[in-house]
Amino acid sequence: MIRLITNEAEYRGGFFPKIPPRVPGQDTLLINADGIPQLVTDYTTVRDIRRGNFNNVVRVSTSQFSVDIFLNEVSENAPFKFDIKIGVECKVYNSVAYYMSHKAYILEDSISRALSRIVSPEARRFQLTDNSVSYEIMKTLQSKGIITIEALGVQFFVDALDVNPDAEAEGFVKDMSVTTLKSRAQQHSIKEGAQFATMSMEGAIMQQVAESKITMEDAIIKLRQSNRGEGYNNLEDMERVIAFVRKLQTDNIIADSEAEQRISELLRGLQSIPGGITQPLGISAQKTSDEVTGTDSTIGDLYKDGDT
Repeated sequence: MIRLITNEAEYRGGFFPKIPPRVPGQDTLLINADGIPQLVTDYTTVRDIRRGNFNNVVRVSTSQFSVDIFLNEVSENAPFKFDIKIGVECKVYNSVAYYMSHKAYILEDSISRALSRIVSPEARRFQLTDNSVSYEIMKTLQSKGIITIEALGVQFFVDALDVNPDAEAEGFVKDMSVTTLKSRAQQHSIKEGAQFATMSMEGAIMQQVAESKITMEDAIIKLRQSNRGEGYNNLEDMERVIAFVRKLQTDNIIADSEAEQRISELLRGLQSIPGGITQPLGISAQKTSDEVTGTDSTIGDLYKDGDT
């Protein structure tokens, strides 16, 4: 427990009292018989002391000091909590108020209550696995600037913060992490499998065209049959087929003129379908290589935030 009373002694003023000397980094208080303090200043006179009937002299530290405050606050994953360690820089700004209240209040408890009123609602915004919780809570605390506890005559500000799940929450965090990782791994596997199936189909057809084993007409028919089997609607089917033709063009498997001819034929066919495309130029624009082939999934996807 921090006590900032550095010295307390009996004071005998008499008829010709001496003004107690002042000490750097400390306030000097004279205490009367009723326990009421008076601060000794440059303006304190012998007459003031004689009239005050003082019988004790006390010194209170006014130097800045550090204290660590420990909070245990509920997270968004209630009832599990965060252990929060907060580094505080504090000092007495009103030594009279501090002397009057220091026996009734524990300084660390008073600072802890003041911080908890700020931190508690912030902690409830974050899951135990959220990496940004320390940064966000620190930002909120620093935005408060210097915090004053008038009843104790002290002021403080926060200069350090550390946030972690408490001991009871560790098992929950581990289970949550494993579950999340398994879920993302499953999503990755499904996505990768779908991409592999799609790309193997298109790749096989493309290879047959390149080796002149099938004509462009046969290639488009095969791809569109695959699209119908996978439940593509007319517009999705057309976009995929056009992307396929563009890929053949960019890989120099077919000439630019043939590619443009095939795409024009496809667009005319789509326009004849009720509810078909109304702006054919929008999907005839050449796509990039990534858009045609798709971007391969990697194990790094498992560690990205959010669903992938």
